Amino acid sequence: MTNSEIIKKLKKIKYKIGVRKTHFTIWNCPCKNDNHPVYVGNHQGECRNYYHGVLRRLGPHKKEFLS
Repeated sequence: MTNSEIIKKLKKIKYKIGVRKTHFTIWNCPCKNDNHPVYVGNHQGECRNYYHGVLRRLGPHKKEFLS
């Protein structure tokens, strides 16, 4: 799954963009406290490394992301 596909799915489940760094962007969950931030790489070559991290960090939003 590429970074752009991950971002589309995050937008679909109402994640909002947070801080953008040089190599990654932090996306915040729609919960009140933003308890489940997700890091998505900004460079296409790193997409495989971040995909498994995204699945781990989603917490209760994992089912929504996979559907």
